Amino acid sequence: MQAEATRQQVEIERLETELSRLEDVRLQQQTSIQQLNETVDRTSKEHTRRRDQAGQTIHALTSELRTTKQALEDTAKRERQVYCFTRLLLVWL
Repeated sequence: MQAEATRQQVEIERLETELSRLEDVRLQQQTSIQQLNETVDRTSKEHTRRRDQAGQTIHALTSELRTTKQALEDTAKRERQVYCFTRLLLVWL
């Protein structure tokens, strides 16, 4: 009976040690998971910020391109008008 009690006590101590080790592993994993979650959150926020910034840049460039296109079309129209006016003057002279 005494041997059985001693064997059970040794087994209980072994299980408590294993439980303690597993608890330490769980805490380490919990810390790692928290750090990974923070990294994912930071990365996600940075990605969102860059995407928004890129969208704003594209919008600004699109607007500038439209303005430039309109200016080029207006210049081409004025050049045609000047050309036509010059030809008209040459015909009159």
